[in-house]
Amino acid sequence: MEAQQKKNASQEEYEALLLAASKTAGSETWKTCAGRSTGPDNFIMSDAWRCMKISLQKHAKKKQPSVCPVCMDVPTNDGADDG
Repeated sequence: MEAQQKKNASQEEYEALLLAASKTAGSETWKTCAGRSTGPDNFIMSDAWRCMKISLQKHAKKKQPSVCPVCMDVPTNDGADDG
């Protein structure tokens, strides 16, 4: 019985978090864009730099090497020729 109550409580917490997230979805402020946890939601001078830096970091991430469909190995860039 106690396990069922815990399960119901966790389900209610999940639904509350989901509801809160759905209310704020798509409404990004300068504060969230810049990754600030404190300060006003309005624009401050450092936000432009921070938003641009975060955006560039997202796009500059290295792609993981793909797996060879024939031998199922991950290619390496060590310069050695296997053949």
